[in-house]
Amino acid sequence: MSKERGIFQFDPESTMWEVNRYRPVLLAGGRALHMQIAHPLIAQAVKDSGFLERNPRKRLQSTARAGIDLIYGTPEISHAVADRINTIHGLTQGVLEETTGAHPAGERYDARDQKLLAWVAATLIDSSIVGYETFVKSLTDEEKDKYVQDTKKLFSLVNLEPSSLPSSYKGLTSYIHEMIDSEQVKVGGLARELAPYTILSHARISRILMYGMRTITIYLLPKELQEQFGYTMPAWEKELVQKFASAVKKSVPHLPSLVVEFKQSRDAH
Repeated sequence: MSKERGIFQFDPESTMWEVNRYRPVLLAGGRALHMQIAHPLIAQAVKDSGFLERNPRKRLQSTARAGIDLIYGTPEISHAVADRINTIHGLTQGVLEETTGAHPAGERYDARDQKLLAWVAATLIDSSIVGYETFVKSLTDEEKDKYVQDTKKLFSLVNLEPSSLPSSYKGLTSYIHEMIDSEQVKVGGLARELAPYTILSHARISRILMYGMRTITIYLLPKELQEQFGYTMPAWEKELVQKFASAVKKSVPHLPSLVVEFKQSRDAH
């Protein structure tokens, strides 16, 4: 039975609910994670924690579950998830070991840093929109701007100041390009080492099983980062992803919600 409206942390009519309800949007998750570790300080933090490499599947599942609970949860659930994230962030501090891009060796990182939180948020916001438009349907500029504004409220739960992010989608994409152009975001050896774990292709058998996810991730990545990670994609693979995306987009409106929507979204509606 659906829950009554009015008890959720966020508005059920928000673009945030609409965009994140569909499972195919999660196909852009590898893109977001690649973009995050492309930031040298975030890559170092991920490496130092060791969790991704020890149990990548559990790490990715817990991250996805936390995101869904934050968006579709009651205030109690959303705040409980945010508190856990904030506790982890409070313990995540260290030092960059190797100069990468604009970041010198010895630079300190702190997961509570507004600049690092802003980059993580930007990758998630942008990748959600890219995933939605690639696999579900297009959004108007107004809808994309509204999504950015809605998600700024979400990220305030994990102590990101709303002023740390642009208020429009155009502003957000400009920010992303500026971060890459200035080499604040620059793929180093550590990011390339961690990348296979973000798409569960770190072992030979998993590389075979996760071929599709790896190919989709490469296709969706910004071109600059695609090159920095050392990825290449022949024309036939691009065409393959495009045909797959088109087939998914055509199928979504006709498939039952049980197939295309997350359980939390179905229950909430």
